[in-house]
Amino acid sequence: MAIAGIMLACSGVLVGVIVTLAAGGRVTRNRIAGIRTRRSMADDESWLVVHRRALPWSYAAGAAMVAGAVAGHRELRRREGPR
Repeated sequence: MAIAGIMLACSGVLVGVIVTLAAGGRVTRNRIAGIRTRRSMADDESWLVVHRRALPWSYAAGAAMVAGAVAGHRELRRREGPR
């Protein structure tokens, strides 16, 4: 279970990092990383606009993932009891 929590937390951080890099133009239009919709993939300007507009939502989603991982870890520790 600890591995799942670590993966969830890392994924949350990665969401924020990828969208931040894409919004700044450091991750260009591609088929692997970033927000890939018809609108965002239409051209380079659309790619930047979509990622810039998505920044606050991406940060919120990433933070929720990290918070979920931390809450899950704390709950598992609580159920295990003192060592």
